[in-house]
Amino acid sequence: MKTTEQHVAPGELHMCRLPRASLIVAVDGPLRIQYQDESLTWLTTSIVGPVSILLEEGQSHEMPYSAWANITTPGWTSVKTLLMSPPSWVARLIGWVGFGRLRRPLPPSFS
Repeated sequence: MKTTEQHVAPGELHMCRLPRASLIVAVDGPLRIQYQDESLTWLTTSIVGPVSILLEEGQSHEMPYSAWANITTPGWTSVKTLLMSPPSWVARLIGWVGFGRLRRPLPPSFS
């Protein structure tokens, strides 16, 4: 997983694109996350509103689908947050195939 550390200041709105299965961790304080399922964007927000989650210090949330997320802090202090994105499909494929096992040592005549 690729891990990114970010600081969210009070009153600051941090927008980022989070892939499915990303993990958001509130390290130093409370954090509010808002996102909406992109497949439902054609509906008005009065029918399907955005998902809003409040994370307390030390809690985490896993994204159920890919979405643009708004990350803010409801408190008066800066909050350190960790964003962990899942490995790409190429890395998963290499791990599944076992790329390291495909290599064979050279015969003694070539060394």
